[in-house]
Amino acid sequence: MDRLWAPWRLSYVAAPKTPGVEPACFLCAALAAENDRGNLVVTRTDSGAVVLNKYPYSNGHVLIVPNAHKATPADLTDGETLDLQRLLVR
Repeated sequence: MDRLWAPWRLSYVAAPKTPGVEPACFLCAALAAENDRGNLVVTRTDSGAVVLNKYPYSNGHVLIVPNAHKATPADLTDGETLDLQRLLVR
C-alpha cells in the first residue's frame, strides 16, 4: 500500500497551521470543558476518561486517557494506571 486515504480526515489535515505555535492539546481541552457530548467524552473517572476518536482508524476506536497531562505512561502513578486499566476492561 502506497497511501492511506481517509477522506473524513481531510478537514483536520487541511486546517491552517500557525508556524511556531504548538496547537492546544485537544484532550486537555475536552477534559476541562463541561460539554462531554460535544467533546466526545463517553465516561469519566477520578483519574481518566474514555473519549471517542473524531477521526477513527476503525469502528469502535476510542481513546482511554488520564486526566493529568503526562509525557509517558511511566509517569502515571500506580493509582492512575490501575484506574485506566479498569476503564479499558469496562
